[in-house]
Amino acid sequence: AELTFNIVTLGAKPDEKSDASPVLQTAWAKACDSSEPATIYIPEGIFFVRSVRFNGPCKNNAITVLIDGTLVASSDIQSLQINDGKNVNINGLSSINSQLFSIVMNRCQNVHMTRVNVLAAGDSPNTDGIHVRQSSDVTILNSNIENGDDCISIGPWTSNMWIESITCGPRHGISIGSLGMTFTRTRNGVRIKSWGRPSNGFATNVHFQHIIMNNVKNPIIIDQNYCRGQDSGVKVSEVTYEDIKGTSATEIAINFDCSPTNHCTGLSLIDIKLTYENHITKASCKNAEGTTFGVVEPSSCLASANFYPYTIDPLGYS
Repeated sequence: AELTFNIVTLGAKPDEKSDASPVLQTAWAKACDSSEPATIYIPEGIFFVRSVRFNGPCKNNAITVLIDGTLVASSDIQSLQINDGKNVNINGLSSINSQLFSIVMNRCQNVHMTRVNVLAAGDSPNTDGIHVRQSSDVTILNSNIENGDDCISIGPWTSNMWIESITCGPRHGISIGSLGMTFTRTRNGVRIKSWGRPSNGFATNVHFQHIIMNNVKNPIIIDQNYCRGQDSGVKVSEVTYEDIKGTSATEIAINFDCSPTNHCTGLSLIDIKLTYENHITKASCKNAEGTTFGVVEPSSCLASANFYPYTIDPLGYS
């Protein structure tokens, strides 16, 4: 039978006062030292914890942390961070009022997150729900994120990421890479952003699909002048926006503000319908090239490679 290490059996007290961190560390050491699959079990009750590090490598690659209780962190704990993990599965985890990012995946491979629930105050800065960086093969499904910053933020050197069926709001939304979303009163819906400075980076072959916007300030946006400085060197290309519908909180529902030295190319708008206070919205384009398919409202301002209008509304150029 699989080994189970119950932290209460090992001495932890569910009284919300006694520090359970040393017991958690002991439970991890035992599970990590086992040559068989092992489970660290946190039963019902409220356990106070300080900073805890679960370090590997371990003698087995199948350790489960099963939480039926509640872990209350000290005020200096900022996030749950997993570094250099492989085959990570997070299911049914709730994070409430984290000091900074709730969950961080750093240099991880093959990560699957489902039914994650993140709650933080809408006016709390830098409380990204899930931050992924330098990781590959990451899936986030069927989750709810209500916080004061990005619902999901995607950092450098991240590849093969799939995000589906996420409820996100009320602040920044998801910056890049989403499918099957509902955004409610967020500052941004689907956004690609880059700093105004030299870079050899690129964002290409991105597909935003089947998304509902509810009173979102910037439903569709590319911002290559984030923290304005020099011209952005990031090359944005082959980005598709498909089946995006709902309401904008501003008249400009599509805003492509691309680099003057590295134009956005290969943008595609397919079946878009966004309204503002029951009226037709507008689109704004700078240095953006692409095509449209089906019904697109607001009318597209995307240009051919040789012509770049700045703003167009349904009545013509402005």
